[in-house]
Amino acid sequence: MKKKVKVFDTKYRIKRVPSFDSEAQAGEVNFDEKLITLAATFNDGTKLSKEQRVVAVVHELVHAALKEMKHPQYKNEKLVTPLAIGVGEALVQLGVCL
Repeated sequence: MKKKVKVFDTKYRIKRVPSFDSEAQAGEVNFDEKLITLAATFNDGTKLSKEQRVVAVVHELVHAALKEMKHPQYKNEKLVTPLAIGVGEALVQLGVCL
């Protein structure tokens, strides 16, 4: 996986961690540090599936894109989550792997 990604004019670093403390968390974005962090496993040790990895990346990128667009809903999980799932599932169908 690339270590940096450009979202509009802003470069975000990407790093992997073994897991997060939160039970179902697969990723997070830190807007101040311009950092997207992705988990390799859930905190119970279960590896993320290919689809879960793609959706996690898309989810954090949607947050970042909305933030860079200065959209007031950039933290709205009710907006971001279904959008990320729909786009992520489509990317998996197209063969995108992470």
